[in-house]
Amino acid sequence: MSEETPFERATEPVHQILALAAEEALNRSEKSSDTIHILRAMPKFEGTIAEVALRVNNVSESAIGLDHESRKSEDITLEELSLRCIEEGKLLGHSNPGTEHLLLAIVCTPGCRGARLLRNLEGHDMREALCQSVITILGNDWSDWREKHLDVL
Repeated sequence: MSEETPFERATEPVHQILALAAEEALNRSEKSSDTIHILRAMPKFEGTIAEVALRVNNVSESAIGLDHESRKSEDITLEELSLRCIEEGKLLGHSNPGTEHLLLAIVCTPGCRGARLLRNLEGHDMREALCQSVITILGNDWSDWREKHLDVL
């Protein structure tokens, strides 16, 4: 039996976001994409839960930027992000990681560049608002979900 690769069970929009993030990194002559590239790709996929959550919280691709201070440090690997994405899906009772799980995984992983950027995006910590938007869109109980994530928000 072969070992599952990162994001193997993810939805098609997640694969498209990852491909666009990798393309942006390549165009900038960077070795690989990171969580900031992924965050920047999300608003381009209209109608996905991640895009809606970002839009209603006024988090645009231009606001995310690529020259942020958080880029000076290491980021988590795609494998680590994939595992966190799957974990977020399981907490919500979902088996195939979607854009909502990808956004939650970035926001709720304190050591990743994307979370550090969102912690101080244009002077505001956007992490909790983004999580609340995702959980509300999904129709889940915000207080229950937040209780399980107090250590990272």
